[in-house]
Amino acid sequence: MTFWRLMVYAFYVFVGLVVVFLVLPKVLGLIYRVLRKLGYAIGGFAAPILLLAAIGATYEAIESSREEREPPPGRLVDVGGHKMHLDCEGQGTPTVVLESGLWDDSIVWHNVQPEIAKLTRVCSYDRAGLGYSDPRPDQVPDSRNIARNLHMLLAKAGVSPPYVLVGHSLGGIHIRVYENLYPSDVVGMVLVDSGHPDQEDRLPPEMNKIQSRLYLKSKLWGLAVPLGIPRLLGACGVTVECHWQTVKAREAEVHAIGASADEARHTGSLDSMPLLVVSRDPEKGAAPGLIPLEVSHRFEEQWVQMQEELARLSTNGSRVVAIGSTHYVQIDRGDVVIAAIRRVLDAARSTSK
Repeated sequence: MTFWRLMVYAFYVFVGLVVVFLVLPKVLGLIYRVLRKLGYAIGGFAAPILLLAAIGATYEAIESSREEREPPPGRLVDVGGHKMHLDCEGQGTPTVVLESGLWDDSIVWHNVQPEIAKLTRVCSYDRAGLGYSDPRPDQVPDSRNIARNLHMLLAKAGVSPPYVLVGHSLGGIHIRVYENLYPSDVVGMVLVDSGHPDQEDRLPPEMNKIQSRLYLKSKLWGLAVPLGIPRLLGACGVTVECHWQTVKAREAEVHAIGASADEARHTGSLDSMPLLVVSRDPEKGAAPGLIPLEVSHRFEEQWVQMQEELARLSTNGSRVVAIGSTHYVQIDRGDVVIAAIRRVLDAARSTSK
């Protein structure tokens, strides 16, 4: 631990002690007296609840400041006054660029990236506010802005086109918008259980309720972050998930889904670009245990149709099913995703000759 980090830690300890032992008792006493006079039964519970909250917040502040994290793999690149995390490996062309899905940072590609690095140069990155990238509260994280930021990131980092773009889930929508904005950069595409622009209207109505519950749970998890509860439960993962900026970035991405879908809806065809759609196993479903079986069957019927439509975006498109995989194909069946990227790389290289 460095001297300055030790000083910061000591400062947080001192502030926490002052708050807990000097300031908080007076505040809680005042609240307690007011609630008793108002006749609320909850008055007796307010003090311990607020005390626990204050202790949790102090714990989170101390742990966040003293936490010794390994430096991120790759590097941080300045993109218009904001730093974005980029991790590139391997040599060769075209460069494979990996785009993660909703809420996810670059770590979801840990099974795939090292293998692709044996074939060519491959880069993963963190969108604004996720992973190790700076937040962008001034910007809506819809697909158009995400594509522009990625384009600037690659240019600033000296990662030149051509690219084979690989997008998982909502990331598939992002890379379609990227290709529409910068068509000369892209020579191939792999869509990994990709979202479809019309899926909100075509999935069973019960799925909207299920998704709303998942978003609510995520919001409650986010509210618990400043109190140190996820960290105490060991639910912070291996990157920087227990940061307030991550919570806010995830919320912003959810709110921008509709705008991203509309932008992808107007992208048009990919002509004869090499395209491979990798879909999850419909027998497994998107999230076993979270979706009732009858709803899951109807969900998968529509999902298969939409995946087939995505494969028809190019006259040189095809689709494969990753048997045994749920929605996170790159984790469940990384071998299928690696094989798909290899096929698109080979097709792109043969086309350029």
